[in-house]
Amino acid sequence: MRLSRREVLTGLTVGMAAFPRALHAESVAPLPAQFAATPRVEDIALSPDGAHLAIVAWENGRHLLKITAIASGEQTVAPLADEKLRTVYWASPEHVAVTQSRTFRGSMEIFHTRIISIRTGKVRDLPDSEVLGLLHGEGGYRLAITHGGILWDYSLDDGKERILDSGGRGFKSWAFLPDGTLVGRERVDNSKLKEELWYLEYFSDGHWSQLRREPIVIDTSSLIGLGPDGKSLIVYIRNDDGGGSYHEIGADAQLGPPLFDGREDMFPLFHPTTWQLCGHGTQGDWPTYHYDDPIMADVQTAVLALATPGQRVRAVDFAEDPRKVLLYFEGKGNAGSYTFCDFTTGDIVDIESNFPTIPTEWLSDKVRMDYPAADGLSIPAFLTLPPLRGVKDLPLIVLPHGGPNARDTLAFDWEAQAYAAQGYAVLQPNYRGSTGFGWGFIKAGFGEYGRKMQTDLSDGVRHLTAQGIIDPSRVAIVGSSYGGYAALAGATLDTGVYRCAVSVAGVSDVEYQYLLNSNLRENSDYRYIRRMIGDGDVDEISPVKHADAVTIPILLVHGVDDIIVSIEQSYRMERALRQAGKTCEFVKLKGEDHWLSREDTRIQMIDAISAFLKKHNPA
Repeated sequence: MRLSRREVLTGLTVGMAAFPRALHAESVAPLPAQFAATPRVEDIALSPDGAHLAIVAWENGRHLLKITAIASGEQTVAPLADEKLRTVYWASPEHVAVTQSRTFRGSMEIFHTRIISIRTGKVRDLPDSEVLGLLHGEGGYRLAITHGGILWDYSLDDGKERILDSGGRGFKSWAFLPDGTLVGRERVDNSKLKEELWYLEYFSDGHWSQLRREPIVIDTSSLIGLGPDGKSLIVYIRNDDGGGSYHEIGADAQLGPPLFDGREDMFPLFHPTTWQLCGHGTQGDWPTYHYDDPIMADVQTAVLALATPGQRVRAVDFAEDPRKVLLYFEGKGNAGSYTFCDFTTGDIVDIESNFPTIPTEWLSDKVRMDYPAADGLSIPAFLTLPPLRGVKDLPLIVLPHGGPNARDTLAFDWEAQAYAAQGYAVLQPNYRGSTGFGWGFIKAGFGEYGRKMQTDLSDGVRHLTAQGIIDPSRVAIVGSSYGGYAALAGATLDTGVYRCAVSVAGVSDVEYQYLLNSNLRENSDYRYIRRMIGDGDVDEISPVKHADAVTIPILLVHGVDDIIVSIEQSYRMERALRQAGKTCEFVKLKGEDHWLSREDTRIQMIDAISAFLKKHNPA
C-alpha cells in the first residue's frame, strides 16, 4: 500500500498488521512441520540507497537469493551454495554479501562469504574473513574485513586489499569511521594461561597509544563503538564485583561517568550511517529505542505509529538515509512479516509474511507472567496458551531456554507455537542466571546450575497448578542445549514433576562437557564455568550419574554435526540408561548442528517430539 507522508507520520492510517480471523469449528490445526519450516524470509537486508531488498529464501530444498527492486517489484533469483545460511547484507548499492557455513570434520564450523554483483552476477569469494563494516567515501564503496588478525580495506571493484591496520595475534575488534579512519582497537593477550589481559588502544597521529590495561578474571571489558563525535570510544567496563556499565573514553584515557545512569538494562545505539553514538535502547520483553539524533527520533516515532494494538514492530535495517527503513512486525495473528517504509515519500510496501500457510486463528498470544521461586525470588516467564481451548486443567510443556546465560522474550517462538497448536500450554521460564534482568538476577544463578536453576522450573509448574491453569499430572519438559540438560535433570535430579522428558542437544555429563579439557584449566573460561556450576562435586548435577533415578520416558535428540555439545553427551546418557535397566528413544539428526540450521532436520525433530508427547503426555 502507499500512504501519504502525513498519514504515516501521524499514525492516522495503520500499516500491514494482520488480524486473526473468526474461529470456526471446522478449522484444522496446522501440522507441527508447518511451524518448523524455514520462514518465507530466512534473512533480509535493505540496500544502502533504499532501492533494493536482498532476500534469502528456502524453496524446494535449496537457498535462493532474491534481489527485489522495491519501486517496481521486479525480482531476480539466483541459487546459493548448498550450505547453511548465516547472514545476508549489502556491500554496496550494487553488491550483496552472503555468509554461509558448513561443519568441518565434526569439530569446527567453516564460514565463507561471497559477494555478488547484482548488475553483472559476478561472484567474489572472501574465505576465512570476517566483514566488520561497509566503507564509503572517496573511491566508492569498500569493505573493512579482518583475517589473520589484520584489518584490511577490500575493494569491491577489483578484489584487491590494502592493510588498514597490521594488528596481529589477539586483536578482537576495531572502531573506525565510515571512510576507514582508525579510532580505536582492542586485543586480548592470553599467551600466559593463568594471566589474561585486555588492552584498549587509541589511534592518533599515525600511532597507537594504550588507554587501558585490565586483567581478565572471568568477564572481559569490551570496545563497543564510536562516541557521539566520532573521536571518542564507547566501551563496556566490567566492575570488580561483577556486572558493568558503558562509558565514553577519549584520547586522554579519562573514563567518563557511566552512560544511561549506569542502568544495566540499557545499551548504546549507533547511527546507521555515521556509526556514532546516537541514543540508547532498553532491554525487555520487547526492546525499546530512544534516539538523540532528531531524524532518527522522528523515524522511530513514525515506526511505532504503524503498529496496531497487539502488534510489535522494530526496525531491522536502514538505508544511508535512515528515513528509508525496513520493518518487522509480529504479534496478534501475525507470525512475522516485513514492510518497507519510505518516510520521505510516505510509501509503504508490504514485502512478505514468514508463515503464510498457518491460519491466524492457530497463532497463540504469548503473555508475560511472573511467579515466586521457593526462596522468594521472582521468576519472569512467558506463557503460551493453546487456541480454541479453555484455560483450565491444561496439559503443560515446560520449555526452558538454552545458554544458560540467555533469555526468552515476547518474540515469536515457532517451537512454543507448534506445541500450543497441539493443545498444550507452554511455559518458558527465565530461571535465575538468565540475562536481561540485571546483574543481581544473573548472580543469583552462580553455583545453581542444576540446582535452584532447575527448581525454578518446577516452581513454575506448581504456580500454574495453584492457579488451576494446568493439570499437574500431565506435565512434560522439553529443551535444547542447556534446556536439554534441564530436561534430563528433570528426569534424574528434580523428580516427580514431569511425566516425560525430551532433551535436544543436552549436556548429560557436566565434567566431560566442561572440565576435562586441559586448555580450560585456570583461565577465564574455566573460571566462568566454575562460577555457574559451583565448586561442589559435579557428579551431583550430572544426569548421566543418576540414570537409576529415572522413572519416566526420555527422548534424546541430537545433531550429528554439533560442535558445541557433542553428540557423545547423548550417547553417554543412552548408555547410562541402558546399564541402569531403563530405556529411551534416540533420534540422530544427520548433518545438523547445534542451532538446528536445517529445515529437514528441524521437521524431523518436531515430528519425533510430537509423536513422543502424544504417546506419553497426550493433549
